[in-house]
Amino acid sequence: PLSSPVQQNWNGALHWMHYPKEFSKGWESRLRYSVGTYGSGYTLQSGERLIEGGFTSGIGIKFGITDNSLDFNYSFGWASAQQFHKSTIQKFSLHINLSDIWFVKRREI
Repeated sequence: PLSSPVQQNWNGALHWMHYPKEFSKGWESRLRYSVGTYGSGYTLQSGERLIEGGFTSGIGIKFGITDNSLDFNYSFGWASAQQFHKSTIQKFSLHINLSDIWFVKRREI
């Protein structure tokens, strides 16, 4: 736990994502790719500095007509402070995005 309140902080991130074409036919052409990097730093009132940063990557596939998707992500990062050693952080995540069409007037046949 922090023994001193945060006096200053900064955050930054850079992310790139490839979106597939809207009406792609094969499953491999519906893949979505992403990569990125992030960093943040905190200065406590006691003068201690905390820094963390890392890299992320992911892959997802669209399915259905409403942009449903299944996404897998991996993050690798680190956190360090002046009085502590550098620690590494790894995270795997799975996201399921289910969409629906609302307020669309249906055609009468």
